[in-house]
Amino acid sequence: MAKDHADQVLDRELEDLPADLRWREWMRWIEAVLFASASPVPRDDLARVVWQEASVDLLIDDLTAISRGGRSKSPRWPVAGC
Repeated sequence: MAKDHADQVLDRELEDLPADLRWREWMRWIEAVLFASASPVPRDDLARVVWQEASVDLLIDDLTAISRGGRSKSPRWPVAGC
């Protein structure tokens, strides 16, 4: 029997993680959404899976760099408090 996860809240802020791990986790979440989608995902939809202060554009830049065999430009956590 499948569990109903509708009542669970996604902790988008990840306050209990250090800034670098938060950034990596947000990159993973965006990557998961992009790979799970059969069509292009609007930026606003991607912004819903990360903390409101996180830069989706910079997260995507880092994912792009990594996918091309490069390195993430982080640590550059453009997030308040980081």
